Amino acid sequence: MAKLEAAPATCFVAGVGGVPVGYLVAVPAEEGRPPPLNDPIYAVPRAANALYLHDLAVRPTARGGGAAAALVAAYFGALAQSKARFGCLTAVNRSCAFWARHGFRSAPVAGGAGCMATYGEGAQYMSVRVGA
Repeated sequence: MAKLEAAPATCFVAGVGGVPVGYLVAVPAEEGRPPPLNDPIYAVPRAANALYLHDLAVRPTARGGGAAAALVAAYFGALAQSKARFGCLTAVNRSCAFWARHGFRSAPVAGGAGCMATYGEGAQYMSVRVGA
């Protein structure tokens, strides 16, 4: 909830027939510094140079219907309109291939793997550079 409150303009809901079926939460962040997963407070860093895609979820009954594609497109639209130089995320649940299809690549994390511990085993930080 803290991340949603920190940046409501970069959080999106997908719906079908007026019924919400998915959401995407993104917040300004520093590239290479993923925010801890479940912190109750999120303060946008002064040196934010990235739009961190914190969460994407689509109801199982709506998968394959275009909701995820619409949410990812909304994220990239917000990224293009922002001053961020990077889009970044932490891939979990074997989702690296999905994110790679959208241009994200594995990237180093400031502070090493220890800061990734809150995301669980197998989590992979990924980044995409935008603009020149």
